[in-house]
Amino acid sequence: MNNTNINIAEKNREDICKVLNKTLANLSDLSMITKHAHWNLRGPRSYFLHKLFDDLYENLIPLIDEVAERIATLGGLAEGRVANVLKNTSIKSFPEVTKDKEVLEALIESYSSFVNSNRDDVSVVSALEDEATADLLVEVQRKGDKSLWFLEAHF
Repeated sequence: MNNTNINIAEKNREDICKVLNKTLANLSDLSMITKHAHWNLRGPRSYFLHKLFDDLYENLIPLIDEVAERIATLGGLAEGRVANVLKNTSIKSFPEVTKDKEVLEALIESYSSFVNSNRDDVSVVSALEDEATADLLVEVQRKGDKSLWFLEAHF
């Protein structure tokens, strides 16, 4: 941990950064899953879903940056390399599907996994007495829930 004058105990900052690095991995994984689905989609609804997936991807990018910068702010190391994402993600591997219905089902599963994991992390960070990070994770939650709603509405 790097030194900081933020008055959160170092042990708490370490634990918070672990949670945030999991969030960073999940967001990064979800962004690539979403782009993968966008590129490989086939079927009668592909045009509309293609546009939706692009929007979902674009919404993830600023969240990735915010989470990584919060880790650095707390004195941690933002683990954003592909190897870190593979090690830290809690999202199941995306199946090799291309048909619009199957892709949509798989994306719903990925987004569900993410939002449900993140919801638990909000409580963990709150217990570590870091309201600013909890607030960030609540924003991630709000946007993740909305993205899941958009996906489910198309199913």
